[in-house]
Amino acid sequence: MNRAIFVLTICIVSCAAWAGDLVAVDKPEWRVGDTWSFERTDYPHFEYANTTRSRYTLVVTGVEPTFYRVDYSENSDGTTSAPAHWRFSPAINFMGFIREKSTWQEFLWFKWPLKIGATWDASWFTPNAGDSVSRISVKGWEDVEVPAGRFRGLRIDIEWKGFAIHEVAHNTRSVWYVPGVKRLVRFEEWVYASGYMIRHRIDELASYSIHSGK
Repeated sequence: MNRAIFVLTICIVSCAAWAGDLVAVDKPEWRVGDTWSFERTDYPHFEYANTTRSRYTLVVTGVEPTFYRVDYSENSDGTTSAPAHWRFSPAINFMGFIREKSTWQEFLWFKWPLKIGATWDASWFTPNAGDSVSRISVKGWEDVEVPAGRFRGLRIDIEWKGFAIHEVAHNTRSVWYVPGVKRLVRFEEWVYASGYMIRHRIDELASYSIHSGK
């Protein structure tokens, strides 16, 4: 009898979690002052024997019709450095300027609305390698625990194969997006080149402050 009650309890808890998961996640809207701080860990690989840690912060400083202005600051000791000025698209995707083409490009990390099972390709141009394409897929909802707390995040995987310094490279990334945070709360990246691991990096949300609403 006790076993039956235990199994039923687990089922109720699991089903409640599933029932609360959104079928589709809509694009958020950032506002000036929205802030996210992350703890970054770079693990040892074949060239470096030590684990290194740093912290960085993203702050929305402007909302333009075609992009967000975001300041990025990082220091290994957790203090604030002079910020770099970044752009994110209205779809909260990172943007980079292509000097050779005098235009901005957007990496389609997110394609809204996000739905489980959705897949798409995202291209990115670099001067030395040209265009590269990543395959992105929305996997499903998972529990994820980071320094900022415990969240229910939608996992998105990114697979990239191309060339890095004239060597065959394979890059695998996973992010966990949380609607209530308006951003990913965890990022993990593995990079291999010619059979060697050249990067294993994890970024985790340490704190955040955002305006309420969508």
